[in-house]
Amino acid sequence: MPRNNTVTLVPYRDDILAVAASQIMAHASALPDLTNTVVLLPDLQFAPRLRRHLLDAAIAQGHAALLGPEISTIDQWLCDHTPLDQVIPGRARRELMLVEVLRQHPTVFNGGDPWLISNSLISLFDELTLNRVSIPGDLEAFTRQLQAAYGIDDRLPEPLGVEASMVHRLWKAWQCQLNDEHMLDPGIACLQRLAMQQAAITDGVFYLVGFDQLHAAQVEWIDSLLQAGHAACILYRHTHWLDSSVMPPVRALLQQGQPDTTDNPGSACLDAVFQVGEQSPAERAGTFRQAYPDSPLSAHIALLPASSPEQEARAIDLQVRQWLLDGKQSIAIVTEDRRLARRVRALLDRAGIALQDSGGWALSTTSAAAVLERWLETIEEDFAHQPLLDVLKSPFVFPDGDREQHVNNVYRLEQDIIQRENIASGIQRYRSQIELRLQRLKTSWAEETAAQLQQLLTRLEQAAAPLRHCLGTARCRPVILLEQLRKSLDAMGIWTSFGNDPAGLRILQEWQLLTDAAQHSSIDMSWTEFRAWLGSALERHDFVPATSDSPVMLLTLRQSQLGQYDAVVIGACDREHLPASSAKSPFFNDPVRTDLGLPVWSERYAEQLLRFRRLLESAPRVLMTWCQEDAGELHMPSPWLEAIRTFHELAWHDDLTDNELKALLEHPATRVAGSNDLPLPQQQPYPQPALPAALLPATLSVSMHRQ
Repeated sequence: MPRNNTVTLVPYRDDILAVAASQIMAHASALPDLTNTVVLLPDLQFAPRLRRHLLDAAIAQGHAALLGPEISTIDQWLCDHTPLDQVIPGRARRELMLVEVLRQHPTVFNGGDPWLISNSLISLFDELTLNRVSIPGDLEAFTRQLQAAYGIDDRLPEPLGVEASMVHRLWKAWQCQLNDEHMLDPGIACLQRLAMQQAAITDGVFYLVGFDQLHAAQVEWIDSLLQAGHAACILYRHTHWLDSSVMPPVRALLQQGQPDTTDNPGSACLDAVFQVGEQSPAERAGTFRQAYPDSPLSAHIALLPASSPEQEARAIDLQVRQWLLDGKQSIAIVTEDRRLARRVRALLDRAGIALQDSGGWALSTTSAAAVLERWLETIEEDFAHQPLLDVLKSPFVFPDGDREQHVNNVYRLEQDIIQRENIASGIQRYRSQIELRLQRLKTSWAEETAAQLQQLLTRLEQAAAPLRHCLGTARCRPVILLEQLRKSLDAMGIWTSFGNDPAGLRILQEWQLLTDAAQHSSIDMSWTEFRAWLGSALERHDFVPATSDSPVMLLTLRQSQLGQYDAVVIGACDREHLPASSAKSPFFNDPVRTDLGLPVWSERYAEQLLRFRRLLESAPRVLMTWCQEDAGELHMPSPWLEAIRTFHELAWHDDLTDNELKALLEHPATRVAGSNDLPLPQQQPYPQPALPAALLPATLSVSMHRQ
């Protein structure tokens, strides 16, 4: 059981999961039994690699297998081991409840969109609860608290007074709403679970590995475990120049360990790059070059500025293929730009290289969500031809029919009615034009085609009927709107097709979550509000496709935080994506949030910088790319990349550009050639008329020549 050195700080270049496995095995008292051990990770995607390290350590000690340990996240472990009797509303139900609260106080949000305000309030209330920020019972006390935070001696200015009144009234109304419906706020539920576990500390051993983001209540619980000798924290090292910016709860844990005093030249160089102090970058670079005449980064980090998004994607594709040919077994592509990620995935797929995509993409961008969106647009725009044709050409539509016949009908509708007859919308206009065309071109073929097109329009009209009466200004309960949506999709065959598609299944799950939330709400909404509610649910959730085991992983910066790789590509290193900007809360500025004990931008920035800094040492070879121009718009490199490049150029007169890779991009042999079994077309001579000699006249007069 760990009692001494309970907080271990690991250098960035070391594999923290291997260190954790080593500690777990060293402190185990009854190997191979680890059932009394709990390992908590920030993300369960790292669990398989931790298990491999544990098994390797067990085999080294003569054990072929292990019993345990339990590996989970903090929230999941608390839910599994501390059940609560009260109902805890999910995100969709909380949105409906908060909109209902906002409608009961129309003067508070002054005509603002209650759906947008509800999303911001959910985030604010969670932050207030989990960071133990107490809201006074009366408005005057809360106003005085904000006056002190804003540094205002007199009464708050009107805009700030309105903000204070809004937050205070809505906070109280939200708490009353929860009490009236006998429900428990998720934040309060988390606090209760933590308190119950803190009061019931057992003989179990907890290992908390790799956390860099914790709220105040979680740190209190961890501290209680550490004090009782029932836990050990294994975290990445901290650097003194970032201590003041790291989130206070995490800082409190880091300060219990000994900072890393590394003498690794590469680590020291990267520390010097990002160090903030009295010395200028040029002075730091000069000092470092005196200590290290040869660059410790030139064989470690390479930079590639691309002239276009396509060139950047091709550079990543080419570098990954080169590394695979060199025998590298673990390659990470880390980027916050989902468009770049999808293009790289397509290029690697063309080369026959599968990806482990842990990031996925927004559910709203999948083909399944696209056909749903276009079908709703078709109904809203009176069967406008563009969304209508997109729907009819989708493989999700009418899966039970003859596909070849359906494709032919859609072709005739598009070519004969929409394009030739110039009919852009309107189900009745389509019908009328089919009849007029039949009268002009009355043949057996035309009659059969007209009948099939009319049947197709009838099916469309019947499928749209459940939703058409919901359009306009009429208000309905969301549970009715969701049920009508299901009926419409079922009539189109889309509902059945969704059940056979991974992304479609995720949409059906979201529909069920929204329906469960709506069944307990008496609120009504317009069609526009329903569309916004449904759209935000699809936008908020990610779709992660099932992928086979592959040496190439596609990750975000957060997902790479505990990884250890043979090589890393960091893509889209521009100001837009690195660091990634986070949505700002409309309530309270950063000084006030600091005074209240809420996270602020500087802490989020430092959190991303620490993850980036650690990623630079997660592999012996790192390539950083960015696009200099896109559609005529210049893109500036990330300030972090610029800091590395500038420091290295000042110290060793080298900007780290990978000129060899840049040259290879222009070589035709580096492109993946597609394969096609069809024979190439034969070369044809230039066509020319032939004039047989027998047709030539014996004599040719001047007048005949002129003709």
